[in-house]
Amino acid sequence: MQSTTLSHSTSRGMEVWAVEGVAHCIIRYLDLSTFDAVVHFIQSSPELHGYPQDGSLWSELSVLHFKAQRDLELRFLALPTRDRGWDWTDRRRTCVELQEFLQSKD
Repeated sequence: MQSTTLSHSTSRGMEVWAVEGVAHCIIRYLDLSTFDAVVHFIQSSPELHGYPQDGSLWSELSVLHFKAQRDLELRFLALPTRDRGWDWTDRRRTCVELQEFLQSKD
């Protein structure tokens, strides 16, 4: 019985993220310390793969958190980054804007 309840509540939690407007609001209100966990969750859920590819969302978040998008010249510098436990630099998984957001966060 408990496993049924757990899978049902997990399914309900996924429903919240499936509504784009709700997901965008949640993401906008996250503090920087929680982004890695949330982005890891989003990218690991096939149903939510559109969010790591949403360049306009991550551009908006860069301006919101860092007051501007990342300087274009920084794209070509080899700067240290954190290991996030998944390949966040793969262009098939994440847009350039998300990659730059995560680099700015580092």
